[in-house]
Amino acid sequence: MADGSHPIPANQNWQIAQIRTYASDQRLYPIEYEVNGKPSGNHYLAGLPPFSLEKYRTWLEHIAALPEAFDVTETGR
Repeated sequence: MADGSHPIPANQNWQIAQIRTYASDQRLYPIEYEVNGKPSGNHYLAGLPPFSLEKYRTWLEHIAALPEAFDVTETGR
């Protein structure tokens, strides 16, 4: 798990952590960050597809809980 404050210069990519995982492990990695004091979020799905729809719907709840949330019930309509 990567946690803490990691200031990064604008328009640059930096590796701040490594997460050991296996392609056979399907996982959701929620990502929270701050830009100019404004919280934001994103996510990464790891693992080999296909992902079960039931599992993904569970993950949608976690994704929607990130900053700048969206209405899960309206997704995919």
